[in-house]
Amino acid sequence: MTKITSSPTAGILPGSPCVPSPTPTPSQPTSPTQPLPGGVLGGLKEALNQKNSQDVANAQANQLEQIQRGVQNGSISSQESAKLLEQQAKIAETIKQAQSDGFMSSSERADIKRQQMMAGFGVAQASSNYEIGSLLSRNQELSSRQAEQIGSIAQGVRSGNLSGAESSSLLSGQANIARSLANAQADGRVNLGEMVGTYLQQQSAGKDIQREKGDLEKAPHAGGLKEALNQKNSQAVANAQASQLQQIQSGVQRGSISSTEATKLLEQQAKIADAIKAAQADGNMTASERANIQRMQGQAGSSVSQASRSFDIKHLMSGNRELNARLAEQVGSIAQGIRSGTLTGGEASTLLKNQASIAGTLARAQADGRLSLGEMVNTYLQQQSAGKDIQREKSDLERAPHGRPGIPLPMPRPLPIDPIGNQKRSAEVANAQASQLEQIQQGMTNATISTDEASKLLEQQAKIAEAVKTASADGNMTPAELEGIKKMQSEAGTAITQANSGYEMDHLMSRNREASEKQAAQLGSIAQGVRAGTLTGGEASTLLKTQTEVSQSLSSAQSDGMVRLAELEKISGKQDTAGKGIDTEKSDLEKAAHARRRLPTTF
Repeated sequence: MTKITSSPTAGILPGSPCVPSPTPTPSQPTSPTQPLPGGVLGGLKEALNQKNSQDVANAQANQLEQIQRGVQNGSISSQESAKLLEQQAKIAETIKQAQSDGFMSSSERADIKRQQMMAGFGVAQASSNYEIGSLLSRNQELSSRQAEQIGSIAQGVRSGNLSGAESSSLLSGQANIARSLANAQADGRVNLGEMVGTYLQQQSAGKDIQREKGDLEKAPHAGGLKEALNQKNSQAVANAQASQLQQIQSGVQRGSISSTEATKLLEQQAKIADAIKAAQADGNMTASERANIQRMQGQAGSSVSQASRSFDIKHLMSGNRELNARLAEQVGSIAQGIRSGTLTGGEASTLLKNQASIAGTLARAQADGRLSLGEMVNTYLQQQSAGKDIQREKSDLERAPHGRPGIPLPMPRPLPIDPIGNQKRSAEVANAQASQLEQIQQGMTNATISTDEASKLLEQQAKIAEAVKTASADGNMTPAELEGIKKMQSEAGTAITQANSGYEMDHLMSRNREASEKQAAQLGSIAQGVRAGTLTGGEASTLLKTQTEVSQSLSSAQSDGMVRLAELEKISGKQDTAGKGIDTEKSDLEKAAHARRRLPTTF
């Protein structure tokens, strides 16, 4: 125990008010000094050690930040910063020696504070004038980088992530960099070779700073190493899981991940959350437990990447709207040509057969639930060719009877017996077919008609156009031929109506976007909670299992190719419940290890 002297200021901790201890009066007998228990003494000594360490660390961090600002604003030149950083490196070396026996005494602290006072004068003097040769005007990038690195060292010193030995070594490196800059500026110029040399020095120094701040060596005021390691491991796996959940969220939003795929991916994520829960059960996640979780996350990451690489046709309207839109546009263009008479029955028949073939290609591509890049390119090229055919046929001189001028053009075949009646009948079937094609176009645009249905409907329309071609072959469409075509059109109209009467799950994203968007938003919220630590492993596991059930419900609703209102309402109810569960778990007091605040040391 330290002997108590009669000095008025003896035994006062640095920084405490300078009030002398009361001395006993002659009339009051002094009581014998009682020794403090060993545990209390040890606690007081450790508290003093941490206090001294934090005090000198704060002072050095403040001075480093002043140097950082001076380098940034040009008030401290490279030559001056080299000298100042050499002083700081010596101070860090003194701190290292003071901490070498595990305890910084008050006398050691006072010696360090004297050094820091002298260094403070140097910093203030250097900051009071602007050096004309300052590198800031010569090479802003190098100066800015050094300023950032000095600031990073200051932060590490303040937080305790850098020990005295580590900060001493790093500051010596920064002094060397500043000296290199000063030497380069000595002739008033910085050439390319000098810039490259300094840049490489800074690259190496940056890696050293990150390595030293990330290792397990800490200053006394940094707290327990075991808890720091636990928080680091917890944060690492939480960040990885949050990133993967955000990838799944993004895939669900843009339609590159189907509900079936989301189900499998979320089951993997729930298992990972279970593993995190088990690893955190004893309050400490070890390095081996973290490595095992990261192996699971590596496999899950591969699955997410594989699912995101291709376009799922169950969400084609959001993932690949262009092909469907172009098909609808071309059908509409043919309808316009039939209505105006710029397309004859024969031309319309050929063009509609081509469109039916394209729709069939899309439907077959959807059969396996995916649209590969090759299938996309093949369909695109088919549509490019079909578009050229439509424009060519509509712009040639061949016309349907109702599309010819009032005075018929000279034709190789004889004129019809009843030209006015022939034109009227031709216009009637043309208008009816154009209307039906426009209904098909509209159904494809608003996603009530799938590509498979469009393929069959366009085959019907191609047959109608073929019948119109045959009826017009002799230049005269008879009433009997008109009735036969109208019968075919009536059957086609019934098929169009039936196709439009239900919701096709091939385009769920356009007819049921709300469910997918709501799930994507909930996945994003879970990801944020995992990353921030407001969700523990156990909570994340439970919530992800609920999301898996939602995905399974969506996938099941899609299995028969139709979605019904009752199914949508049921899924919506599940999602509302899931949303409340997320909010509840994120707002409670239970937190993951990396979200806990370090508790103050107790004695």
